[in-house]
Formats: sequence, structure tokens, C-alpha cells
Amino acid sequence: MLAELGVVEQRTKAVYEVLDGASVATCSSSVATAEGTAGGGHPGLAGRDVRTCVVNARFRPSTRQRGHFPNEAAGSEGSLPHDPWPQGHGRQRDPARVKLDASTQHVSQLRRQDQQQPVTITRLHRKSDRPTAGNILFSTTKRWNQDMRKLRKLRKSLFGIAFALLVTAVMPSIAESAPGATPATGAATAVRASLRSELNNYLNAYRVAEHISAVSLAVTFRGRRPGINLAVGSTRYGGGPTISPYALWQIGSNTKAFTSVMVLQLEAEHKLSINDTLGKWLPQYPAWGGVTIKRLLNMTSGIPSYTDSLEFWHDVAAAPHGVFSVSRLVSYALDLPPTHGYSYSNTNYILAQMIIERATRDSYGSQLCRRIVVPLSLQNMFYSGTSYARAITARMPAGYWFIAALPEMTPQLGHDQSRHTLSWARGAGGIVSSLQDMAKWDRALFTGRELPGKQQRELMSLVSTTTGKPIRTTTLADPAGYGLGISQVTSKTLGTLWYYEGETTGFRVVNIFVPRSGTAIAIGVNSATLNDHTAALAISVYQTLHKAGLVAVGRTAAGS
Repeated sequence: MLAELGVVEQRTKAVYEVLDGASVATCSSSVATAEGTAGGGHPGLAGRDVRTCVVNARFRPSTRQRGHFPNEAAGSEGSLPHDPWPQGHGRQRDPARVKLDASTQHVSQLRRQDQQQPVTITRLHRKSDRPTAGNILFSTTKRWNQDMRKLRKLRKSLFGIAFALLVTAVMPSIAESAPGATPATGAATAVRASLRSELNNYLNAYRVAEHISAVSLAVTFRGRRPGINLAVGSTRYGGGPTISPYALWQIGSNTKAFTSVMVLQLEAEHKLSINDTLGKWLPQYPAWGGVTIKRLLNMTSGIPSYTDSLEFWHDVAAAPHGVFSVSRLVSYALDLPPTHGYSYSNTNYILAQMIIERATRDSYGSQLCRRIVVPLSLQNMFYSGTSYARAITARMPAGYWFIAALPEMTPQLGHDQSRHTLSWARGAGGIVSSLQDMAKWDRALFTGRELPGKQQRELMSLVSTTTGKPIRTTTLADPAGYGLGISQVTSKTLGTLWYYEGETTGFRVVNIFVPRSGTAIAIGVNSATLNDHTAALAISVYQTLHKAGLVAVGRTAAGS
């Protein structure tokens, strides 16, 4: 968003200095997408969003329930009541275990009785009623289950006693240190304390300058190492409930990576090619007919961003709860002058969303759910083409517009934007998510879980944000590159890593992924401002983790 206001130079310079010369793509996202019939949408699809898919996935009936096995039905002949396994699966229908010390005649009689009355008490005497090893005693399934539960409890008790004796006798040092923390636990606690202190320092230093009330952090590591989830501050400026580490955030232009991945998945399915032109998919825009999908995704299309339009910002401020269709969003860019080389444009990703909907005959939200959200079990990620439900917005802190340099948005200055529509920020920045799900997504994205090899290479193919020309990787000499919805930077401090900052009218979310150590970092702050210092906070967090031996600095390509 800020990149299109004409005032981004000051902010980019500050970020560049913080990263030792790496001009980070602070790709703030004012965005949009279409789910209705307008602008390339499809009838009957409006209102379908990720929330519905997630709910349906959560309550999908288990295949272990009755009726989901072949040849099985409730009360069917040959199956015990409440037994999910049908005949022929290698399991006895009566769980009683019998030691057969009897004649062949007795066994035959047992089988006949079992077939007729599978759960009837049957007691067959040989010589006396007194229990002996020679008696054949059959109990009901219920009695058997009761006996087995008692046996399991006894085994657990014996195991617990044996383990306690083992720990006390053989490993007294561990037993004695149980009330305190182990060295590993103590180190983890110290790291968490240091990170919490950094978040508090940021909040105290920039509470007024950035008009923020909350800062949140999520860190995930490669393998099974537990993640770190922290938050400081309150949900509202000037007071309010304490912010939860699991709150939801508007992720802004981080949405663009999702849009790019869906386009590349469609290419892998041979439904389109990123070398296709807009003339093939969206002929209603003849002026841009020769632009390829790839140039849309890597920001070299020459198409201006609709967020460069002052009329657009006037309309957003005048109708904060209104609905902006994709065709309306594109219309703001039609009369703007074309751009050259690399130029960040939200219009590109509105057009990409329209192509996704046309190629699939489905809504953007539905495709996002089916292709990404449900397979990755991102249960705290949501998308809506209109307004978000109260159940979603109630989990978000207030988010404040704090940019005085845009007169058209003056009515919104200092006001909470979290309940306003994100229909102006659809496939370019309309997703809402927890930071934990964002870190999980980053790991899947950059480790190749979402795309085949060819499309993964296309995703990571870079152009220099300085020259607009293709580059193999960023270097200290050419430190910032843009791929297909993702951004790479190189600095002396951190080496080479994937870095993206998304921004809406009330939130900033920074995502970092360091390939060498497999560490994902997500940071959320609840305001939109030009006075942004989140890059410095991200570096400080990473350095704290590095000093604790939890991450490694990425390799740096020297360049010239």
C-alpha cells in the first residue's frame, strides 16, 4: 500500500540502512479480489470463504465409525454390537480368550452356541462347579472388557512403581532435580524472556510514534523443536484486554504468495501457463493484452497500481464498510500512466485472482481453501471477499490508520480499521491469519511442499528491484529481489533470506524465512504508518535466537 503513495522513498531508505544496505520490499498491500459475478467472478460463488471449508473439514466423520467399512451395517448378522470390524478382518467376534481343554464335541457345541447367541452367557461344566483349570468358562463381552480394564490399571500401577524405583535408585540426580528446571528448559526460558523484553522495548519506544498497542511474535524451528509464541500490550490503544499470542492479524501483501502459488498449481495441472497473456484470459483489458501472467506476478507488467489513485482512497475513507468488486478496483488503474521496469502494483494481483477464478470456474476463497488451507490444516487462516464475521474480528486487536500524508484518508486517521471491509484488498492482501499459521505456511512454501520442482523454481525466480532484470540471487551489491509473490534480501548482518512485510490500513505483518536454519519468524504490529521500525525488530529477534544457538546466519553471496 505505502509503496504506491509516493512517500515510500523515506521508508525504504530507513529499511535499507537497518539491513546494512538491503532495501527490503515493504510490500504493503492494498488489495482486492472478486467472488461475485462482477469483474470475472462466477454466479452463486459470493460469500463462499475459507471459514466454511475449515468447519466442514473439522467435522468430517471418521472412517472408523460404523457404516464406513465394507459389508458392515448396524446390527448386521455376524458382527458384535459396537464392533467396528466386520467378519473377514482377522479378528474374533467374541473377545473371550478360551483355553480349550475339552473334547471335540464340546468345541463343536461351543461354535454352534456362539453362532446363535454371540453374547449369551454360556457355562459348560465337565465335573463340578468349582473353578479349576479343566473348566471351560465363557463370559460376556461386557465382563471381558471389565476384566481387561482392571488388568490394564494393575499394569499401569506396577509400571509406575517400577519406574519410580528405577529413577530413585539408578538415577538419583534426575530425581533430585525434578522440582527445578533442566538446563535445556532454563535456556529456553531465558530466550523467551529476552524476546519478550525486546517486544516490550519496541512497544514502549514506538507506542506513540507508530500509534500501536500490541506487538506479537511467532517463531518455528526445523524438526520437532517447540516454537515460541509471545505477545505484549493490549488489544486497544490506551487500554483494553491483554493481547493473546494467538490473535488474528490482517496479513496484507503476504497474501500475494498464496495467489502466486495457486496460479503455479494451475500451471502444473496444465490449466494455464504463466507465459499466457492477459489477452487470452482477460480480453476486456486490450491495453494490457500482451502482458504475461509471469510479468504480473513479478511486478514487471507496467500496469499501474490502483492504490496510486487518490479517487480510490477517497472512496475507501467514505465507505469503510462498502464492497469493492475486482472490476471496480481495476477501473481505478485504467487511466493511470504505465510504469517501467520493476514497479510494485496491487492491480497485478487483482488480475491474477481474476485469472484463477476464470480458469477454475470457482471463487478465489474456495480455491484457497481447497488447495492450501485445508491440506496444511491452517485452522486459524481466513479469507472473505466482503466483510469478516464478528467471530473473526473479535479475535483481532484494533488496527489503526496513522498516515497523515494522505489527505483523502484523514477521516480515518487514528481510528480502528479492524472491523472495516477488506474487499479492497482481496487476492493482493485480504487474508486474515494467526502468526502461527503464517509461520507454518512459510515453511511449506519455501521447502517445496506446495509446488512441483519446475513451479518451485519459477516461484523463486528473481528480478532485481533496482534494475527490473532477472537475477540468480540477491547479493550485497544488488540486495533486494522479487520473485512471484515473494521477496529475497541480502545483508551483512543476516546473510540471504526471504523477507516480506505486508500492510493493510491497520496492520503490519513481517514474515522471515531463513533457508539455512529452517527458521520461520512472523511479527505482527497493529497500525499502518510510514514511521515503521519492524525491520529493526525482526533483526533483533533473529540475533537473539542466533546468540542462543537456535538459528544460523544465512549464506551471503558477495557480488560486485
